Amino acid sequence: MTPALSTEAGQRAHYAAIKAKLYGPQKAANRYVRVAAPDPEPILVEGLRAKHRLVMAPQWKLSPLQFNHHVILYRQYLLAKEKEQIETDFSAEPEKPSMTDIANEVLQDFPGVTLAELKGVHRKRNITAARQLAMYHIRYRRPDLSYPVIGRFFGGRDHTTCIHAVRKIEQLMAAADDPYRMEASE
Repeated sequence: MTPALSTEAGQRAHYAAIKAKLYGPQKAANRYVRVAAPDPEPILVEGLRAKHRLVMAPQWKLSPLQFNHHVILYRQYLLAKEKEQIETDFSAEPEKPSMTDIANEVLQDFPGVTLAELKGVHRKRNITAARQLAMYHIRYRRPDLSYPVIGRFFGGRDHTTCIHAVRKIEQLMAAADDPYRMEASE
């Protein structure tokens, strides 16, 4: 070894020189660099009428940065969107039937079965058939509802129970449409 590298201080200097070559010069520790924030650039929200347009700036370009500023801007955008929908009634989405209404429609085909029995723990054949058919109709008339939500409506049942019910009704409907399918499975 050379005498310059034999000492500990020499070794540290040598390692620092190699590190500077590989990674560039080291920055001083605990030194913060302040960068001036650019002026916010306005963005025009498309799709709104001229009187409801909002001028928004992206969160990262705001000065000073607020924690929930993006939430405030989004709520203002939703409020303007809601006002626009109120002005144009024809664009409003039709009201969706509730799960109770759909289940009651299904129960008209099952005399003697009540909604309380559908939500209960009964496993009689007529009750389970009505429950499965109600789950199927709710799923396809209200696609915005998830299987866990439907399961909770039917007495806290698991989402896999709802999936099974929907698939079973689909299979029964497919078998009813195809008379040869029943003969092939026998």
